[in-house]
Amino acid sequence: MGNSPPGLGWLVNPRDICGIHQSYIGGDKDGGLGENKEVILIQTSVLDNERAPDQRGRTRMKLTLSGWRLTPQGQDVRITYLCKVSLGGAIPEKMMAGIIQDVPVCAGKVRNTYYEYGCPPYLVMKQTAGQPEVTEQSAFFHFGSSKNGEHVPLKNDKHWHFHFTGKEGAEFEIKYDITRMYAQEGGVHHLIKGDGKDGVTAVDDANGTISVQLGQKADGKNIEFIIQPHTGSAKQRR
Repeated sequence: MGNSPPGLGWLVNPRDICGIHQSYIGGDKDGGLGENKEVILIQTSVLDNERAPDQRGRTRMKLTLSGWRLTPQGQDVRITYLCKVSLGGAIPEKMMAGIIQDVPVCAGKVRNTYYEYGCPPYLVMKQTAGQPEVTEQSAFFHFGSSKNGEHVPLKNDKHWHFHFTGKEGAEFEIKYDITRMYAQEGGVHHLIKGDGKDGVTAVDDANGTISVQLGQKADGKNIEFIIQPHTGSAKQRR
């Protein structure tokens, strides 16, 4: 789900999108993360009236295709970006074309943020044949801004939320950056919420990896996995 197109909130009514996302990682046969691998990210709109009905006061956009292709080239990365979207209203094409052309430039800001602060937590699914997989619903990360070279934290800063539907027997890992993102706080702790929380077993090696296994009580249930820095408000560890 989204909001108004960036920079146009003063001109147009709020917009949103209901869509799905798929990542493809090249390289080794296991498809896992690693160095010098091409990454392709694809998004498109879907219809889901049960979990994402139309919202009053918002116009639902239709995303035919949004795609990113990140290809390593020596010490650099070549970025290819494609986007075809219908905004569902009268917005000048030239205005939207200019915004869409600016989107790939944001990749440079993402790179600079990564080098300075590290990366947010991310998910690594098991690639074993026949291995059950969870259904990802959403993931988001709270992170502040930068002012005069200093990080300005948000409320719940550096909190990562992952919502998913459980599947008995599924296993995955959550990686977190202990060297930069959470170095000052001395690591993280995690919370598990939702109907299926009693079926989740999570083990943190305190060195950047949380191993997660799902049991029968998590099967088909909604679960929220939250990672917080040790200085966060919640003190519960599991």
